[in-house]
Amino acid sequence: MKFPLTLVILLCFFYSSLIEAAQDAIVKVDKAVIYSDTTLKSPIGFVRKGKKVRVGERLVRKGILLPIIISGKLAYIKISDLTFNSHLENTGSSKTSKRMAELYNEEEEREFPVFMNLDLKVITPNNAFLEDSKVINGKENKTAFQYLARMRIRPNLKRHWLIYGGLDIAFQQDERIQLWDVGPFLGLQFSLFPERRLDIQAYGEGFFSPFSSFYLRQVRFSTMKYGSNVGGRVLFKLSPYFELQAGLQLNSFTRKWIDPNAYGLKESGFDTELYAGFNINAIAN
Repeated sequence: MKFPLTLVILLCFFYSSLIEAAQDAIVKVDKAVIYSDTTLKSPIGFVRKGKKVRVGERLVRKGILLPIIISGKLAYIKISDLTFNSHLENTGSSKTSKRMAELYNEEEEREFPVFMNLDLKVITPNNAFLEDSKVINGKENKTAFQYLARMRIRPNLKRHWLIYGGLDIAFQQDERIQLWDVGPFLGLQFSLFPERRLDIQAYGEGFFSPFSSFYLRQVRFSTMKYGSNVGGRVLFKLSPYFELQAGLQLNSFTRKWIDPNAYGLKESGFDTELYAGFNINAIAN
């Protein structure tokens, strides 16, 4: 019986030591996730915004996590989800609490300022491309398809509203035609559930594709495309690094044929696109 008794004493000593070194903090996000280990792969619950929690003083996982006791068990919470300034204002400024606030501020400064991902989509071909395909091929083409690869950069914050930008590479093809559009874009996005695994997003974007090429039977013609779009999508977060998505987008565009040997046309119109794809995140979201 000595071994179990010794184990209980050691555990009590460990928890009491952790509690003695603990400080109060306030949850500043809508839901602060609690994890069972430092890999952040095993969430066990969450704490709502404004809730006061008692956390350990020693940072773990390169300064991004703090220990917390949940139902008598050791767990972890992100320091970026907490604030210590409100606690300092309400309870005074102990030496330890000041140090916790300093560590929090240091963590905010260390947080990567932008979030980057590769956005890959399979899209229904736009109406203008289908019309060109019909004129050139002499028939309506049901086999045309479109891809979009996008490198997106935005603030690394889980907020309802955010501004983002990046680079688009769009590709369309049918039996005889290939079309490449390459250029930058800038957008504004609203997320309905930015903290949840399943998010619904609405967005509007402006785009400009100065490096566009229209290939007809291996002959290249230069074009330029610009315009704007609005859309909505459903985003499912499989992991911090991988997300699935599906959505609907409405485009308003103008395409100029700048090659002197081309048609000399200026196309304008509206397109409706359905798409599905996935995101690969360069850093954990």
